[in-house]
Amino acid sequence: MAGHDLFDTVFASPAEPSDLRFSGHPPLPWADFRLGSRRLRGGDFLTKWSQRKWAERQIAEAVVRSGRFLPIPFGPNAASSGGDPHSHASYLERLESAGRGDLTRPDLLIVPLAEGGEAEGIVSEAGGSSELPFLDEDDRRLRRLLDLAVLAVAPATTPARAESVVDDPELPRSANRTAQRSGSSEKALRPAIVLEHEVTDRLAAWQRATEVPIHIWQVFFDSAFGIRLDRAREVVRSGLAESEKGLFQSPGGALVERTLYEIPHRYGYRLGRMTTEPVISADRLRDEHGQILPYVRFEGGGLELSAEANHLLSCPGSAADPA
Repeated sequence: MAGHDLFDTVFASPAEPSDLRFSGHPPLPWADFRLGSRRLRGGDFLTKWSQRKWAERQIAEAVVRSGRFLPIPFGPNAASSGGDPHSHASYLERLESAGRGDLTRPDLLIVPLAEGGEAEGIVSEAGGSSELPFLDEDDRRLRRLLDLAVLAVAPATTPARAESVVDDPELPRSANRTAQRSGSSEKALRPAIVLEHEVTDRLAAWQRATEVPIHIWQVFFDSAFGIRLDRAREVVRSGLAESEKGLFQSPGGALVERTLYEIPHRYGYRLGRMTTEPVISADRLRDEHGQILPYVRFEGGGLELSAEANHLLSCPGSAADPA
């Protein structure tokens, strides 16, 4: 590999995996390298992963602190074994190998504490929560677990303080767009429950099949809000939610275009407040090629469920939607 600098020698990799050996040409620095997993897709992905895991922990710990309910990790994100990106990547690869890479489920099931022993027994019999995504909904263990659940939760998070931003119900959406173009913080920081159109449709299909109500719980740095999935879809159909398209990287690494809806939190309910805000720190990860991936880690915080949220869990069919 004479004539190539150290960076080429250490970090070069071919565009595609290959066991072929080439000859009769000048030295190619990538000829001795195989392209490994692209699961760890850079600092932005890792930051969002850390942020999502933080929101899941806040919700789960708040439910436990209520003293009356138990959260069960159920979907592939929450059930992923291990608390680091490498473990999560390996878990996703295992799901794909089993033909379940496109599985969409709510991440948490909430069961009454009185039924917690039975629920934990079912999870243990299945091999742990990390094995639940490998079971179909018609599996007898999952059917019983779903029978015990009062509702299912799809966590989401926004790195902002919801209480300190503008949420004027009278502000026209055209004014919001104008404010965004002019650089005003009103639209950019308006507290909203964010839905991904493609995922929302699949969650709705799951809800119809299982008859377990799904709620989206959006965690901010200082508070949290929730909304029923059915209510969220009504708001979107009524044209009351802003939409935008964005490019996202799929687990396989391909870029896909998806539609996001921003639902003002006044159409939902207050889930709770943060007693302490999260601690944000810099971290880094080294991938299998030796590349250093810097990202932001979210830790700490303390979500306390509101009286409204506790009542909702006790009587999930009694909650009235805001006008």
